[in-house]
Amino acid sequence: SPRQAYLARVLNYPEPIYAHVPLVLNEDGARLAKRDGAVTLTEIGVERALEQISASLGWPALDLDGMLDRFDPAALPRHP
Repeated sequence: SPRQAYLARVLNYPEPIYAHVPLVLNEDGARLAKRDGAVTLTEIGVERALEQISASLGWPALDLDGMLDRFDPAALPRHP
């Protein structure tokens, strides 16, 4: 993140704001990783990935703009 902040300053863009997202766990409570059978974005497709993310959050939005409208970093869980 320091590099991105530096590049933003050099290129005269606003510095990015970062948020910590809790660790994602599988059904057994272990860290979710590719070895758990996860697929790549290329394999699953952007549209399907957005649908799955939206469904996991309980949001009706199925597109990026709709999801961004609902996103609130303060509402992120503080535990894994």
